[in-house]
Amino acid sequence: MMKARHFIPLALLLVACGGKQQTPATDTPTDSVCADTVRTEEAAEPDTITMATATFEYKKKVEVEYNVAYPTSGNATLKHAICEFINENIEGKYKGDVMDVQKMVNYYGKADVKSLEDMQKEIPDEYGGCSRTIDMAKEYETEKLVTMGYMEQIYLGGAHPDHKIGGVTFRKKDGRRFGYDMMKNEGDEGIQRMLKNGIKAYYTDAAYGENPTMTDEELEEKLMLSDGKSIDFLPLPKTPPYFTKDGLEFTYQTYEIACYADGNVSFTVPYSKVKKYLNQTGLDLLE
Repeated sequence: MMKARHFIPLALLLVACGGKQQTPATDTPTDSVCADTVRTEEAAEPDTITMATATFEYKKKVEVEYNVAYPTSGNATLKHAICEFINENIEGKYKGDVMDVQKMVNYYGKADVKSLEDMQKEIPDEYGGCSRTIDMAKEYETEKLVTMGYMEQIYLGGAHPDHKIGGVTFRKKDGRRFGYDMMKNEGDEGIQRMLKNGIKAYYTDAAYGENPTMTDEELEEKLMLSDGKSIDFLPLPKTPPYFTKDGLEFTYQTYEIACYADGNVSFTVPYSKVKKYLNQTGLDLLE
């Protein structure tokens, strides 16, 4: 699905709209170009989860676009857990039935239009129009788990948009979400080496596990670490890791450890190298 590294023109997430609270609109804004539809995709295999996509699009004074996939098959607990996640990952303000994802997307989309049009009045024309785009889709699935990926981009005037990418893994049988709670010890020295090697792989465009061509000194010059942190004591990403086809994905958001131009520093640790850091609950998902 969505593998965004240096992510500028595409879509993505949870940057609140400039400190202003969004107010839901009850009707489609006037003088607008607006559409919402639901697209359904068939499951590729009998045991896989069928997804539909709720959409919202508005392109006039400001631009708002949502493409949000949600499950239409699978057990009720899992479906509810994923739909609840969708609500929380956007803003968590929708009070209606989270299982009606199209209605939820319409609520957020119309609220965005109103909020962004209010902000646009205060922004000089040379900065362009405010916008918000949110994409969510199924990224990975096995018999035991499903991972939902997300991307959001929001522009409120200024030099560049803000954006966020990530994913969340759910256990199919009960809808439980997984993150750092599937790892043994977040402070383990081996995990610190894993983070360093992964970040070096990102900057050298190499596969994880290859001999890094970047030295520790070069890496230290690249990163923007807070007091008390160093390349030998790196912070874990604020965004929890998630399972993908190729391994466990780690993603730092913009400005988290590096400058904006460096993009979302992210890397995938192959299962053969990350299993030793997973607890039994995490390992059970891979068996």
